[in-house]
Amino acid sequence: MYTNYEPIMLKDVEDLHAEREDLHAKREEKIRRDLNFSSRALSFLVYLPQAKRQKRTNINHDHYGAHDRLVAAYFSDNPMFLASRFEEKFRMSRKLFTIIVEEVTIHCAYFREEQDCTGRLGIFPLLKCTSIIHQLAYGTVPDAIYEYFHMGHATSRLSLEHFCTYVMNIFGRVFLRKPTISDVEKLYGRHKKYTGCREC
Repeated sequence: MYTNYEPIMLKDVEDLHAEREDLHAKREEKIRRDLNFSSRALSFLVYLPQAKRQKRTNINHDHYGAHDRLVAAYFSDNPMFLASRFEEKFRMSRKLFTIIVEEVTIHCAYFREEQDCTGRLGIFPLLKCTSIIHQLAYGTVPDAIYEYFHMGHATSRLSLEHFCTYVMNIFGRVFLRKPTISDVEKLYGRHKKYTGCREC
């Protein structure tokens, strides 16, 4: 039994060849357009005016002079100001201040005096801690007394962060706890002594 079917009509070989060449030409045209766009974009970037670099102003901080003046004022054998002036200025005794500076310097490498890449010594620990405690005592901004300590804003701010972290780690167990009955009695005693109020 035979089945009737229509013969499959194939395109002519020349038509297939023409379509293939046309497709190839379109691809080449697209590649040329892309390359042309890329070359123009690169040329634009090359000839784009570059921003002028601003030279950083190098400030010669007088750390040595500031340290010498600080020592002569408060920490020498014969200081310019008395202990009462120190307590008024920094809200603590000179003995407590010295203990804090020594402990923070021992536990935190940031406060140790070290040489930089040029061989110059860094800022003295005493100078950093004095600046920090002055900020905490008066609530001033880091560079409020730059003319006295010769410390920049970034250095003062970073020193304050390190100082607070290590003071809490070192003295937290003793001083950042709830006061005992003995502590409260001592506080009342000091309050009566300085205010003269016996009934308070």
